Amino acid sequence: MFPFCLPQPHTDNRIFLYQCCNEFGWFQTADQQSPVFNHIPLAFFQSICKDLYNITEAHTKRGIDRINREYGGRNIAATNMVYINGRMDPWHLLSVLTSNHPSVRTLVMDGEYHCADIRGYENTPERKKVQEMITESIGQFLRG
Repeated sequence: MFPFCLPQPHTDNRIFLYQCCNEFGWFQTADQQSPVFNHIPLAFFQSICKDLYNITEAHTKRGIDRINREYGGRNIAATNMVYINGRMDPWHLLSVLTSNHPSVRTLVMDGEYHCADIRGYENTPERKKVQEMITESIGQFLRG
Protein backbone atom coordinates (compact mmCIF):
# COMPACT_ATOMS: atom_id res chain seq x y z
CA MET A 1 0.00 0.00 0.00
CA PHE A 2 1.23 3.49 -0.81
CA PRO A 3 2.01 5.88 2.07
CA PHE A 4 -0.73 8.31 0.99
CA CYS A 5 -3.29 5.57 1.52
CA LEU A 6 -2.46 5.18 5.19
CA PRO A 7 -4.41 7.08 7.84
CA GLN A 8 -1.90 9.81 8.67
CA PRO A 9 -3.71 12.99 9.71
CA HIS A 10 -0.50 15.05 9.66
CA THR A 11 0.07 14.61 5.93
CA ASP A 12 -1.44 16.43 2.98
CA ASN A 13 -1.32 13.27 0.87
CA ARG A 14 -4.73 12.07 2.05
CA ILE A 15 -6.23 15.43 1.04
CA PHE A 16 -4.67 15.16 -2.41
CA LEU A 17 -5.90 11.58 -2.76
CA TYR A 18 -9.42 12.78 -1.91
CA GLN A 19 -9.14 15.45 -4.62
CA CYS A 20 -7.98 12.80 -7.10
CA CYS A 21 -10.93 10.58 -6.19
CA ASN A 22 -13.47 13.40 -6.07
CA GLU A 23 -12.52 15.71 -8.95
CA PHE A 24 -9.11 15.23 -10.57
CA GLY A 25 -8.65 11.56 -11.46
CA TRP A 26 -4.88 12.03 -11.59
CA PHE A 27 -3.92 8.49 -10.69
CA GLN A 28 -0.41 7.29 -11.50
CA THR A 29 -1.14 3.97 -13.15
CA ALA A 30 0.96 1.45 -15.01
CA ASP A 31 -1.11 -0.82 -17.22
CA GLN A 32 1.56 -3.47 -17.46
CA GLN A 33 4.57 -4.71 -15.55
CA SER A 34 7.88 -3.24 -16.70
CA PRO A 35 11.46 -3.09 -15.42
CA VAL A 36 10.69 0.37 -14.02
CA PHE A 37 7.06 0.19 -12.85
CA ASN A 38 4.97 -2.37 -11.06
CA HIS A 39 1.61 -3.17 -12.59
CA ILE A 40 -0.73 -0.66 -10.90
CA PRO A 41 -4.06 -0.64 -12.72
CA LEU A 42 -6.68 2.09 -12.48
CA ALA A 43 -8.90 -0.37 -10.59
CA PHE A 44 -6.40 -0.27 -7.70
CA PHE A 45 -6.98 3.46 -7.18
CA GLN A 46 -10.72 3.13 -7.77
CA SER A 47 -10.88 0.58 -4.94
CA ILE A 48 -8.95 2.94 -2.64
CA CYS A 49 -11.41 5.75 -3.45
CA LYS A 50 -14.32 3.43 -2.69
CA ASP A 51 -12.78 2.06 0.52
CA LEU A 52 -11.59 5.35 2.00
CA TYR A 53 -14.21 7.83 0.79
CA ASN A 54 -17.06 5.74 -0.64
CA ILE A 55 -16.40 7.43 -4.00
CA THR A 56 -17.28 5.38 -7.07
CA GLU A 57 -15.69 5.46 -10.53
CA ALA A 58 -18.83 7.17 -11.86
CA HIS A 59 -18.54 9.87 -9.17
CA THR A 60 -14.89 10.46 -10.12
CA LYS A 61 -15.80 10.81 -13.80
CA ARG A 62 -18.59 13.29 -13.00
CA GLY A 63 -16.18 15.27 -10.81
CA ILE A 64 -13.57 15.43 -13.58
CA ASP A 65 -16.19 16.66 -16.05
CA ARG A 66 -17.45 19.28 -13.57
CA ILE A 67 -13.94 20.63 -12.83
CA ASN A 68 -13.07 20.79 -16.53
CA ARG A 69 -16.30 22.70 -17.26
CA GLU A 70 -15.83 25.02 -14.29
CA TYR A 71 -12.19 25.91 -14.95
CA GLY A 72 -11.96 25.47 -18.72
CA GLY A 73 -10.00 22.22 -18.94
CA ARG A 74 -6.99 22.87 -21.16
CA ASN A 75 -8.31 26.37 -21.96
CA ILE A 76 -8.09 27.96 -18.53
CA ALA A 77 -9.26 31.57 -18.69
CA ALA A 78 -6.98 32.81 -15.91
CA THR A 79 -4.54 35.68 -15.86
CA ASN A 80 -1.57 36.51 -13.64
CA MET A 81 -0.47 32.89 -13.55
CA VAL A 82 2.92 31.16 -13.50
CA TYR A 83 3.05 27.52 -14.56
CA ILE A 84 6.34 25.78 -13.72
CA ASN A 85 6.79 22.15 -14.72
CA GLY A 86 9.56 19.60 -14.65
CA ARG A 87 9.96 17.64 -17.87
CA MET A 88 10.56 14.47 -15.81
CA ASP A 89 7.27 15.01 -13.95
CA PRO A 90 4.72 12.57 -15.39
CA TRP A 91 2.01 15.16 -14.67
CA HIS A 92 3.59 17.97 -16.68
CA LEU A 93 1.48 17.00 -19.66
CA LEU A 94 -1.64 17.86 -17.64
CA SER A 95 -0.42 21.41 -17.09
CA VAL A 96 -0.40 24.56 -19.15
CA LEU A 97 2.88 24.37 -21.08
CA THR A 98 2.54 27.37 -23.40
CA SER A 99 0.53 30.56 -23.42
CA ASN A 100 0.21 33.61 -25.64
CA HIS A 101 -1.36 35.68 -22.88
CA PRO A 102 1.01 38.42 -21.60
CA SER A 103 0.24 37.74 -17.93
CA VAL A 104 0.51 33.95 -18.09
CA ARG A 105 4.07 32.64 -17.81
CA THR A 106 5.06 29.06 -18.49
CA LEU A 107 8.34 27.23 -18.08
CA VAL A 108 9.25 23.56 -18.44
CA MET A 109 12.47 22.71 -16.58
CA ASP A 110 14.53 20.11 -18.46
CA GLY A 111 15.66 17.16 -16.35
CA GLU A 112 13.54 18.21 -13.37
CA TYR A 113 10.75 16.48 -11.49
CA HIS A 114 7.49 17.40 -9.76
CA CYS A 115 7.84 20.54 -7.59
CA ALA A 116 11.61 20.77 -8.17
CA ASP A 117 11.34 24.56 -8.25
CA ILE A 118 10.08 24.65 -4.67
CA ARG A 119 11.24 21.34 -3.18
CA GLY A 120 14.61 20.80 -4.80
CA TYR A 121 17.23 19.34 -2.49
CA GLU A 122 19.86 21.70 -3.80
CA ASN A 123 19.28 25.10 -5.28
CA THR A 124 20.90 24.71 -8.69
CA PRO A 125 21.50 27.73 -10.95
CA GLU A 126 18.47 26.77 -13.07
CA ARG A 127 16.22 26.51 -10.00
CA LYS A 128 17.46 29.89 -8.77
CA LYS A 129 16.66 31.36 -12.20
CA VAL A 130 13.15 29.89 -12.06
CA GLN A 131 12.57 31.19 -8.53
CA GLU A 132 13.71 34.66 -9.64
CA MET A 133 11.31 34.49 -12.61
CA ILE A 134 8.45 33.56 -10.29
CA THR A 135 9.28 36.43 -7.91
CA GLU A 136 9.61 38.89 -10.78
CA SER A 137 6.32 37.73 -12.32
CA ILE A 138 4.41 38.07 -9.06
CA GLY A 139 5.85 41.57 -8.62
CA GLN A 140 4.65 42.51 -12.09
CA PHE A 141 1.22 41.05 -11.43
CA LEU A 142 0.89 43.07 -8.21
CA ARG A 143 2.04 46.29 -9.84
CA GLY A 144 -0.46 45.78 -12.65
